Amino acid sequence: MRIALAQIQSIPGKIDTNVEKHLTIIRQIESYELDAVFFPELSLTGYAPQLANDLAMNLKDPVFQSFIEFSERYKILVGVGFPLLSREGVQISMAFFQPKRQPLCYSKVFLHPDEKDYFIPGKKYIKLRIHDEIISPAICYESLLVVHHSKSIRQKGQVYLASVAKSHQAMDKAKSIYATLAKKCKIYVLVVNAWGLSGQFICGGNSGVWTPNENFNHQISSEKEGILIYDTISDISSVL
Repeated sequence: MRIALAQIQSIPGKIDTNVEKHLTIIRQIESYELDAVFFPELSLTGYAPQLANDLAMNLKDPVFQSFIEFSERYKILVGVGFPLLSREGVQISMAFFQPKRQPLCYSKVFLHPDEKDYFIPGKKYIKLRIHDEIISPAICYESLLVVHHSKSIRQKGQVYLASVAKSHQAMDKAKSIYATLAKKCKIYVLVVNAWGLSGQFICGGNSGVWTPNENFNHQISSEKEGILIYDTISDISSVL
């Protein structure tokens, strides 16, 4: 399975600008014959909790039509971050678009304490399937919690995908947790982090892959935006 992690800087509140950046990246990776591309936490709006209530949307919002079309055109799974407007409130969510399938949505189950004034937690876990591989999504803070790992990861051969918005310091602390998770559960841990000013803090990049043998040789620099392409079969990566 060939996956792209798109480490980007989103402009808080500028949905149209952010959508176009997402689509530009999907066009850029077209020739690499990828199975999926994933973006950071709240990538469509930027990580700006104070704006989330005004920016929240549902899966029927017209903004998602381009992702549906691009998923079909390029035969690729596309995962983007956005604030979901539910009946109970706003949730930190990811939308997933796959060819010839209905869109799926995953909402962050375990919120960071700082997020509880702006968001409500999700309630359901989901799994994504590409060929014979199963991907379990997580969003930022919860990807560090054993309780999330244990409930989300239930069979060998999985990929644990964390879409995050972490500072340099937070990412440095998280690396040992991701390495331990990959080794203990014998899975691939893929983490796509935002880069640059998010609205509240500066995101530190360093998106990467931890493999079951504890390797972390596949990563994007903390100095700029970039795209990491990783093949779970060959264990070969490249950075664009």
